[in-house]
Amino acid sequence: MVDEVSYQVLASYDDVEVRHYPRMLLASVEGRSANDAFGLLFRYISGRNESNDKIAMTTPVITDEPRGKTIAM
Repeated sequence: MVDEVSYQVLASYDDVEVRHYPRMLLASVEGRSANDAFGLLFRYISGRNESNDKIAMTTPVITDEPRGKTIAM
């Protein structure tokens, strides 16, 4: 299950929403590609971390598309 951060819709244009999100803490990683970065972060939140703790995945998932190497959740 994926948790969703609450947000307020400020405006809507056809298929696009302008949203306001509250301040939040993000975790980000860099990989060779967006898929590689997602895999690194997914493994971490799935328990492959120092304390073996699982962490809930939240949306939105943000990728740095121009470079395609950074992803944050």
